[in-house]
Amino acid sequence: MIVLETDRRVAVVGDVVRARASWQHDKAPKEVRVELRWYTEGRGTRNRGVVDRVVHTADAGPIPPVFEAVLTVPREGPVTYDGSMIRIRWEVHATVDVAWARDPDQSVPLVVRPGVAEDG
Repeated sequence: MIVLETDRRVAVVGDVVRARASWQHDKAPKEVRVELRWYTEGRGTRNRGVVDRVVHTADAGPIPPVFEAVLTVPREGPVTYDGSMIRIRWEVHATVDVAWARDPDQSVPLVVRPGVAEDG
């Protein structure tokens, strides 16, 4: 099981989003990934992109049961869009890579708007 929390559900391009993933599993994870990504829904070809990622691997030492990540929304977007033919969605997604087991994962939706980031 994995629990993912973020410090915000709405961000402006250029903002920083802080995420915290915690998990419980019988086995020690090989890797924990927290990603900021967007994807399209609707008619036409589906698209997706990972714009920021924080990875902790067991090669660097034991992975603690709580992992924090700081992710940056790119200034160039794209921004969230909800049209009749196409929609652009954003999410923060965490995955715990466990050897020889199903990898638990969790997503938290994020709305990205145009504007000036709080951090500058």
